[in-house]
Amino acid sequence: MRHGKHGQREPIRLYHGQILDGRNRYKACETLGIAPQCLDLPEDLNPYDYAWSLNAARRDLEPGVKALIGLRLRKASADWEAERWQAKEAANRKRSEAMAGNRNASKDPDKNSLVSPDTALFPEKSTTRERNRVALMTGVSSATAGRALLVEEKRPDLADQVLGGKLDFATAVREMKRDEIRQRLEEVAAREVEAPTGLFDVIVIDPPWPME
Repeated sequence: MRHGKHGQREPIRLYHGQILDGRNRYKACETLGIAPQCLDLPEDLNPYDYAWSLNAARRDLEPGVKALIGLRLRKASADWEAERWQAKEAANRKRSEAMAGNRNASKDPDKNSLVSPDTALFPEKSTTRERNRVALMTGVSSATAGRALLVEEKRPDLADQVLGGKLDFATAVREMKRDEIRQRLEEVAAREVEAPTGLFDVIVIDPPWPME
């Protein structure tokens, strides 16, 4: 069986024993009967940031899709950092309590704790700051990043379809806007059919004779 001229040129990168980058290379090695070359990544590596750094520039992605991917990766990265920070804080707390003979066990652990990193990494959605961060991260326009934020916030089901290749981003945006218009019209219609109730201090008349 031919193994190709150059063989496997890039290693398959593993994170905690799982393939983080190189699934197609792994399949190619299996098909050709080549023993795959693997590289174990550090356990404290942020897998989301690393995967984005490897694939963001070389993937031919439509800007809206790229913005949605970047947005979800930012959220996943922030959650990962927060979980790692909490685990480190818990370990440090247990170590301190053990060294102090559990003298601090009865204290409130939140009183002296620092602010969780997820607050800084992923602020509230639909803000100008977050829109600009997503635009900078993904290389798309600020307007595209803003539309991606709105789709993710208002219609995450449409965002799932876009990321799954079942719907293009422009169609998802139009569908989201149609939903907003439909909702506003329903609210207006609901207000129009409501009959006025109560007493009013204004009387409007139009008698069939001249009024001074």
